[in-house]
Amino acid sequence: MNLLMLLAAALLSLTPAGPVQTPPDLTDALRVDTGGRLGTLAVTARWAREGETALFEVWDPAETDKPLQTIVRPAEFLGSGRVEEINFDGYPDFSYTTGYFQYLYCIWDEEQGRFVPTGQLDGLRAPAPDPERRLIVDEYWGAESTACLYQWEEGELVLVRRLTLHDPYLPETEILRRTERYLPDYDPNGLPRFRLLTVEDRDGSGEMTEIFAGIQDESRRGPEEPVFDPRWYDLEFRGAAQSGEQRDGGLEYGN
Repeated sequence: MNLLMLLAAALLSLTPAGPVQTPPDLTDALRVDTGGRLGTLAVTARWAREGETALFEVWDPAETDKPLQTIVRPAEFLGSGRVEEINFDGYPDFSYTTGYFQYLYCIWDEEQGRFVPTGQLDGLRAPAPDPERRLIVDEYWGAESTACLYQWEEGELVLVRRLTLHDPYLPETEILRRTERYLPDYDPNGLPRFRLLTVEDRDGSGEMTEIFAGIQDESRRGPEEPVFDPRWYDLEFRGAAQSGEQRDGGLEYGN
């Protein structure tokens, strides 16, 4: 081997085989114990294009050469990630806030060994899983407050109960008719004291039907107390009193 060949071989030995892979920093990664054969996985979130597109990468903490899975989603901002049971199948799932009333929900599929993004909760304002009752609860507080209760039926999210605390000043003839005799009463802050509460349940045909209506006395509810009577979150509960009786300061009446 001549000197030229020796020099070429030396140069080749100094040439890197490819780009050096930098291990991801999993210090702040969301840890999800899948409860299955892959054990605990780490989920990281980073920008592809800030304010537009985010990358959510799933890693095996013991093998960080490349992610097990990459999920690309539009995002206004990258909020907090949460481990939670979304579809109540016994395997933990995860979610991320990606904008104002926007979220990424990913359900663990043990058979596939991966997280499957679901759009079933898209369009809800602030969905929160309730594993004890196996419900997804979506609550919104405002001039008209609502609480919508959903159940999973064959992989589909179905609305089964809707609570509405109506704004007494909305120009809706039916609401005004049902509340007008209470409207002159205010609390010391100048807010309406009485509001109309309606409860609707899903009937056998899949339609939402009113099962309860009553006047709720807002002056009797403390600032830390829930807006709706927690008993309504039990689907078996359909009201504590009959028409004309008093319950917790609110007059119940029939349809």
